Amino acid sequence: MKRPVLVIFTVVLTIFFTYNLFAQDNSSAQVNRDKFTRMMGRGQMRGMGPMMDRGQRGFEGMGLMFIKSAIAEKIGLSDDQKKKIDDIVTNHRKDMVTKRAEIELAQIDLDELIKEDNPDMKLLKEQIQKLSNLKADREFAQIKARNDIKNILTKEQQNKITELMKENRDQIKEKGRQNEEQRPQRQRMGNNPKRIDE
Repeated sequence: MKRPVLVIFTVVLTIFFTYNLFAQDNSSAQVNRDKFTRMMGRGQMRGMGPMMDRGQRGFEGMGLMFIKSAIAEKIGLSDDQKKKIDDIVTNHRKDMVTKRAEIELAQIDLDELIKEDNPDMKLLKEQIQKLSNLKADREFAQIKARNDIKNILTKEQQNKITELMKENRDQIKEKGRQNEEQRPQRQRMGNNPKRIDE
């Protein structure tokens, strides 16, 4: 597998299934939920919006196209399944446009309240709660979209995706090991010159 395809494959599988789509253990699901929330939620912080947008577009754009071609063939998606997945993602994209705008506007309003010399604590609390609720709605929508896609897949297809994820992780580990072995010894040692004892 060529490296560019491997990278896209990694991003797509991570975006789609990092949220523990196929997890059976509730404690593991909670850990993954926290990681996913931090990863996606931080993107809405000021100065880090582009990071979230890139991850979201991976789900909505190129990533989906890749899912529907290479991975679709590997797991045996039917035309009906492809259509249903396409409908889910199209609706999800539209929903995310609205939700991102609502969150951004709510954040701006909150910033304005905070900048006041003597902010109204009641209004401040209400705005913080509003922003929190909007982010929760966004997270729920992301979870629902992934779960809806999961429900379209058969158990065999879910298992196949799990296998593909494992194969991909193994390939990445092997590639990393090879790269490490190919690094010059000087670089591995941090470019520190050998000490010559006098």
